[in-house]
Amino acid sequence: MAQTHHPQTADRATGAPEETIKATELVALLDDDHAREIITAITDEAKSAREIVRECNSSRPTVYRRLNRLQEAGLVTTEMRYDSDGHHCKTFRLRYDSASIRLGTDGLCCTVETSDA
Repeated sequence: MAQTHHPQTADRATGAPEETIKATELVALLDDDHAREIITAITDEAKSAREIVRECNSSRPTVYRRLNRLQEAGLVTTEMRYDSDGHHCKTFRLRYDSASIRLGTDGLCCTVETSDA
């Protein structure tokens, strides 16, 4: 599902407003080394924060702050993982397949391609 994130856009099928992320917010997130490391860590599979901390070699507070920012921007979603022994944990999954940013006459505009239903 392709979503163009720009203020005042709407879903063409339903007319409902789409989720929006300001292009400047996306640029700021992608400019952050820690956020990029997290995005890379969860590109192929959902992971727990503990797994992300280990893989990115970052502190827990740093990882959680970036995960919160990525989640607020709609780029990351959470799922619950249940183990066969009954334990469970929250995992984080990348919610988009690709993102692009363009500079036009109306300013920055970003397009995020997602596979979400």
